[in-house]
Amino acid sequence: CDSCSSEYGEYIVDLQSYLESMIDYYQEEQENYCKACEECAGMDADADAGDADADAGGRRLDLDCQTCYPTCQNIENMEENGYLDASEFIECQQMGDANDDGSAYYTGPMCSNGGTKIKIGVFTDDLCTEFAEDGTDVDTLFQAQADAEGDANAVPFRLSYHLLKKVHDSSNCVSCLVEDNDADANDDAEVAEVCEELYEEAAKCE
Repeated sequence: CDSCSSEYGEYIVDLQSYLESMIDYYQEEQENYCKACEECAGMDADADAGDADADAGGRRLDLDCQTCYPTCQNIENMEENGYLDASEFIECQQMGDANDDGSAYYTGPMCSNGGTKIKIGVFTDDLCTEFAEDGTDVDTLFQAQADAEGDANAVPFRLSYHLLKKVHDSSNCVSCLVEDNDADANDDAEVAEVCEELYEEAAKCE
């Protein structure tokens, strides 16, 4: 996170655990955002009713009632528009049928060449540790699926990274403090669930 420059700790957590926790976090944020958007979509688009706040489990989200609806509709109709959410592929899984020799392709998360992003790669083992060196990528596998349908007009799916990119975006800082405006000043601070999960999974010295 770009805003953390002092008084912070560093922990090591495996990629799978990190992605599962963070994707759950951003999915909940997205669901709350679109739920609030739906509630305000019928409001008159005047200067006072144009903006609202979405409460996403103790964190506030800026919500523009006039522009959020198309965004949420795109998310809801993603598959109809030819996209699949890349976050559905963060667990290693076989893509397509196995070949006659028993070999198969698998998809799972991996770091980009620059090491600053996470993408879905293609592997040749069911643990997603052996990268496919023959040049096969996710688009190739989706094209093969479309071809197997026998429909000349079939359009292969593409991956949408709208959620996954939030995980590695250094400008997206996740606060571990749950905001509670009703809490007493003497109450202990409540820690966000995502931070508790990651802390429990992390390698650390205590």
